[in-house]
Amino acid sequence: MNAQIFALRSQKELASTIESLIRTYVWQGISMERLEISDDYNEHSGQTEHDRCKLFLRLFKASMVRIDDFAVVVADGRGRWYYMGARREKEPYLLELFQSSMSSVFPAVAVMDRMLILPHTIGDAFERSRAFPWFVKPRDLAGAILADFRNSASVEDAVRQAGEQLKTDIAKLCKRHMRIRRIAKPDFSELGTLLGIPTEYLETQRDQIAALTVDLKYEITSGPVKAGNEAQVTLEVRHEGDVDLGSVSVQVNAPYGVMKSPVRATLEFSGKVAARQIQFNVKPKTVPFCPLEVLFTLDESRPVATPFPIPILLDVEA
Repeated sequence: MNAQIFALRSQKELASTIESLIRTYVWQGISMERLEISDDYNEHSGQTEHDRCKLFLRLFKASMVRIDDFAVVVADGRGRWYYMGARREKEPYLLELFQSSMSSVFPAVAVMDRMLILPHTIGDAFERSRAFPWFVKPRDLAGAILADFRNSASVEDAVRQAGEQLKTDIAKLCKRHMRIRRIAKPDFSELGTLLGIPTEYLETQRDQIAALTVDLKYEITSGPVKAGNEAQVTLEVRHEGDVDLGSVSVQVNAPYGVMKSPVRATLEFSGKVAARQIQFNVKPKTVPFCPLEVLFTLDESRPVATPFPIPILLDVEA
């Protein structure tokens, strides 16, 4: 897990404060990189600074909603200017940033290759930007938190929010990983490899990240069916937990030829609803039972993980 702090040379003390807060609210063992940029960034700045600005622009653009691509020119107010990141590709729009307004853009904080914190003044930093509609997305929509870096309480709150957002995002990824892999418990080793996150971080956040498995139970309530005959089956699904599940998608699979196609339904488990039923037709071929598979898909905003699919046996008589 890595973090980058983009900061001006005059913001060293502020960058140190941000680093300390990240280690407090995100993770003590996070890999930290300070990317210093000159207050008078210009064409004579070294290649290292150009590369840092190029990285900043890439992450900044990814954090916003905009109608098209753009380049940024840094101007000194005396008629001299330079493309931020050293070069312009084929961007149709140009935004002008005066050197005197650089502190309205920096510092900025990225974690796991995602821009997470930007100055709240960033919308006022660029001249001639009214002709180019854009804004930074909210943090919970893959955007960034806007902080007042002149206010220590605002900076601390922004880093705390960033830490909570990371936990929320990783928890969602953990639940999806469990569902795709069809595993009952989170595999932090594999998940850490996929996300580039140390398992040590995942373990320290186990209670928050490891989603609880929802308590759904199901059984066939319609009794046995006869082999070779088409019959209607009733599957009852019960929710015995305290979590409001909302809408739950259900899919029932069977061996080839037993059903015309998999059965799909949406069950509502809001409030105190405890049980729902699904009815479908089957034509089993063998005795004494026919295996069925029940798969659930839950709303990922719920604080629970999709339950591990377990086969259910339908009794079949000759």
